[in-house]
Amino acid sequence: MTHFIFRHIVRAKTKSALVTVVTIFFIVALGFMQESIYRVAADIDQMYDSLIVRAEVRQRDTRDVYWPRRFGDIIRERAVREVLDSGFTQNEFVEALHVWAMITPAAESGYFPECWYEVWTEPVLEHRRYRDEDMNGLMGFNDLELFLAENSRTGATIDRLGIGWLDEHRDNYGNIDWDSAGRMGTGALQIEFAPGFDESYFVFSAGKPIPVLLYEPLMQLRGINFGEIAYISSFSNDTLSWVHTPAVAIGTHNGNFFRWHEETIMLPLDALKHIFENVPGHALGYTVLSFEIDPAFNREILTVREEIDRILRHQFAGWVSLSLTLYDEELRMVVGSMEQNLSLLQMLYPIAIVVSAIIGFGISLMLMLQSVKRVSIMRVLGLAKVRTQVILCIEQLFVALAGLVIGAVVVWLFDWDLVKSVLFVSPYIAGVLVGSGIGVVLVTNKSPLEMLQVKE
Repeated sequence: MTHFIFRHIVRAKTKSALVTVVTIFFIVALGFMQESIYRVAADIDQMYDSLIVRAEVRQRDTRDVYWPRRFGDIIRERAVREVLDSGFTQNEFVEALHVWAMITPAAESGYFPECWYEVWTEPVLEHRRYRDEDMNGLMGFNDLELFLAENSRTGATIDRLGIGWLDEHRDNYGNIDWDSAGRMGTGALQIEFAPGFDESYFVFSAGKPIPVLLYEPLMQLRGINFGEIAYISSFSNDTLSWVHTPAVAIGTHNGNFFRWHEETIMLPLDALKHIFENVPGHALGYTVLSFEIDPAFNREILTVREEIDRILRHQFAGWVSLSLTLYDEELRMVVGSMEQNLSLLQMLYPIAIVVSAIIGFGISLMLMLQSVKRVSIMRVLGLAKVRTQVILCIEQLFVALAGLVIGAVVVWLFDWDLVKSVLFVSPYIAGVLVGSGIGVVLVTNKSPLEMLQVKE
């Protein structure tokens, strides 16, 4: 019987090759699809874990204006604290601005000078007569490197930003049109530390003078030297009171940044908070709140957006309405497209398995029905019906298993998942068995003489 099976497999080359090739095709095709699903899923996981989504808190409606906070210091402490405490953020950059301030050198005794206001360009006593250009302003931020990046995006900065310049670029609502105004002056923001100082000194320490970075012409105008005590005098419009805080200049900046004007005093954010801790009723205004979304939450980016938007919609989140801007185009477009491809592959894969079983069934049934002449000869020669059926089924199964082995070798050479490839091609083998079984029953149920009269 074995000899007969092998002889007929070799003799029926076309039929045997057809079953073998189809079997190889399906195991390789299903293995390729399975590997593609693994690869795309792994790429999606890798991108979710590595893609950085940057976010910023901005003014919702550019037509909103709150005159006391006209320089962008519109974000309240409450919003900053709740957003940063949400657990969604990392690498946060926070910048706050207080515009009513100036810096003066200490008296010879090292203490605060009594006639500190005499160094001003307009030495008058009532603060309401001071011009904004006469004020230096305080700009506090929590990360020097991110501050440089934040203010060097376009490579062009405002050379001087005074009230007169602002008034020229206000719309009918009193709001500053930054886009039409553009940036005056050129060159990136540069910071240079004095000898003996570096960025490690730009931190706030309780009980010590505040480290500051000053505009070099301002230092010359006020007579301030590196490493010597100076005093920051800041005025609160909320309490109508002055606060005088010791500071020390550790470096200079070239004034090329976007907010306020070049004479602004740069200092650590914690130092700026410290200055106003003892000023009852003063509310520090934040100009920038930007951060990265922790990649662990990239899959729930919509939930993150909704939660932060909920924080920003609170009536005390800002002096004007605030909104969240997410720079998640890469996450939405690239990863979104990959997820669509993955969904398509996952949908097609079970369909391909079912199709393979149907094709295996159809080919086996068709080939078996074409074996009527051979079956009739076997029966006329005296071979039992059951034995004939067994021979025909084993022959068909053997050819399919040969294709399965060859296909498994190909899958193994490509280093795909061999076990799952063989497992998922089993419906095809089952289809071959069912088709062969049904076909052999249909063929052998007829009498030998009747089968001899059938034209294949």
